[in-house]
Amino acid sequence: MIFLKEIVSQKVNSFSLALLFAVLFVANNASRADEGVFRVSKVVDGDTIHIISSSQELFKVRLHGIDTPERGQPYFRVATSALKDLVAAKNVVVVKDGLDRYGRVIGRIYLEDGTYVNLKMVRDGYAWWYEKYAKDDSDLQSAQVAAQSDGLGLWQDSDSIAPWAWRRGTR
Repeated sequence: MIFLKEIVSQKVNSFSLALLFAVLFVANNASRADEGVFRVSKVVDGDTIHIISSSQELFKVRLHGIDTPERGQPYFRVATSALKDLVAAKNVVVVKDGLDRYGRVIGRIYLEDGTYVNLKMVRDGYAWWYEKYAKDDSDLQSAQVAAQSDGLGLWQDSDSIAPWAWRRGTR
């Protein structure tokens, strides 16, 4: 399974992604037009999705560099709903960054129009920049600063607790 990490870098603009889709379509139209492009079959929560390939292979994907509220935490349903609105039953490009300890793909998710889903979730106030796993991602960091200063989503609550702190407190 090819996840296109070699083709798409961390910082992708809309034009580059549109070009990538065009290259994929032209290069693979006869047999494998969707290599690297997957259908979202389920949104598990605000930072985890299930994707399915054209050959019906199912993968769990954890969105790279972000963390969203846990079940039982304020904004859990809001964050999950926001991700559903963005990706449910849509085709996405997944750029694989590795696997987590649970065997899930860690990935950067892009919509066909070039929208970088991970970044949008942070910028719209539905997710935290997960600095521990994305230290050098200045785009996610800037998106979080902007969402905080604009008081968006979970940043409406001045006492919001990051999911990693919540998990430590509930175990």
